[in-house]
Amino acid sequence: MSTRMVLMALHLIVLAGCAPLAMQVGTEISPQISTDVARQLNEALADHLAAAHEPALPARDAATQIYYVAADATVNIRACPTTTCDIVDQAEHGDRLSVVFDHGEWLELLLKDGGAGFISSFLASQDAPVSAEQASLAATDPPYDCVTKTCGEMDSCEEAVYKLYVCGHSARDANNDGVPCESICRGTYVPAIATRFAGIVPTDAPTLPPGAEEMGLVTRVVDGDTIDVMLNGVNSRIRYLQMNTPERDEPCYREATQANADLVAGQIVRLVPDEERVDRYDRLLRFVYVGDVLVNRALVEGGWAEVVLYPPNDAHYDEFVKLEAEAAAAGRGCYPTGIFDDRSTTR
Repeated sequence: MSTRMVLMALHLIVLAGCAPLAMQVGTEISPQISTDVARQLNEALADHLAAAHEPALPARDAATQIYYVAADATVNIRACPTTTCDIVDQAEHGDRLSVVFDHGEWLELLLKDGGAGFISSFLASQDAPVSAEQASLAATDPPYDCVTKTCGEMDSCEEAVYKLYVCGHSARDANNDGVPCESICRGTYVPAIATRFAGIVPTDAPTLPPGAEEMGLVTRVVDGDTIDVMLNGVNSRIRYLQMNTPERDEPCYREATQANADLVAGQIVRLVPDEERVDRYDRLLRFVYVGDVLVNRALVEGGWAEVVLYPPNDAHYDEFVKLEAEAAAAGRGCYPTGIFDDRSTTR
């Protein structure tokens, strides 16, 4: 029934209710009863109008989709899609999740008790956890090749991850955030997929220098002196030794970050420590090699980084100081912005 028809019907009822009952059923009615009838009908009308103007809720799929917890640690399920909401449940790595609706950054869940919950989408994946046997098979029998493809030509996010992490096709990750082909990888937990490919090194991969202590795949370029690397199936944060680049709110931040990405994004890297292996933020302190190129040195030489001594780590320090002076004199990289004018060398 339309709102107009409801209004007309209720108006007639109100008029009838306010008239003497003798006109309706042959007896008298008190003024108080007439007022009560009118009040109740007016309230019903107000409720109807309010309901008519309520915004429609987004449509929900009748069937739920199965996701899995991809994070290694315990994750929180919240009452609404924000981290300030109450925690209503928790889940562990590999737990099945019944997803009712994908809100982008959050997934809406149907909980076991029939209630609703929300989990950050980057903590879950539609890919089931990989068993040790599956990982072993993946490492010995590569499921994809390194033939160049566009994102539109790929069949799955898994293939896109292989192309980026194993084949080094950095064009598949245009914004250097570690997630390739975001049109097909949105809502997946990329490091969990990359773990399947641990140990796969195709024949056209870069030749690594001998004596490598650690080798891994670069999954994210954080800034000019920090990257995330997949080491033995674990995503680890690496802080470059003997150098420092502009911070996010400083001049030349984007340029220095891009210079770093041009060298390491999607690459297999070798990580070499000095005396101190971990800093106070639990980052791994390393010299980073891509093939025979020492990335730390290349960034200093290009003027994208200033030299900083982090005692007791001092390997390459004297060499880097000379390269920094040459870059400053030539006005390379970030030097024209004045960001390195304090010439600080100790942190």
